[in-house]
Amino acid sequence: MSTALSNAATRGSEVVLGIVGVISGLMWAALVVWEYQADLVTGPNSGAKLINQLGFLVATLGYLALLVGIHRARPAGSGRLAPAFTAVFVAAWVAILIGDVVGLVSDVDQDANLFLPLGGLLQGVGATGVGVTVARAKVWTGWPRWWPLILAIYVVAALLIPAFAGRGPDMLRESLWALCYSVLGLALVVSARQSSLPSKVDGT
Repeated sequence: MSTALSNAATRGSEVVLGIVGVISGLMWAALVVWEYQADLVTGPNSGAKLINQLGFLVATLGYLALLVGIHRARPAGSGRLAPAFTAVFVAAWVAILIGDVVGLVSDVDQDANLFLPLGGLLQGVGATGVGVTVARAKVWTGWPRWWPLILAIYVVAALLIPAFAGRGPDMLRESLWALCYSVLGLALVVSARQSSLPSKVDGT
């Protein structure tokens, strides 16, 4: 009974963290549209720009919560590489979080903020590793099994490769990137609920 309750609590926390990820992705996408439409990317410092950047900071914390949920769910199985890639993925968003804070409290130009490209590079490595290991492990089923890999492909193809070619992100690509994280949160919610179904059946 205690094991069943513990498992139910774990699945419940994964659902909550997945929902946080869904909201954070939607929030990030909305902030990107606001940032570009209001010319907050290159415009002067203002109250609106500060609120916008604080919003990105909150969304980043939401992404970290989502990745904690994925780590707890162990969709890549219990192999040695699984937690390593998750750790790299988390490190990516920690770097981005630090970069956001540096941008808020200093006059460092976004292009000179080394934490942001470091986070982007680590994100590509972590997302690719997580995507491949999740797809191979078959712990998640249906479309959630493949979504981390789809996210990784998008990060590499739409963000990293253009960045290496000297082309920064635009509103469309960055918004779609954020929505990919929303779907990743949904994948965690769906898989957590599916994994809790056998326990419910056994208890009836």
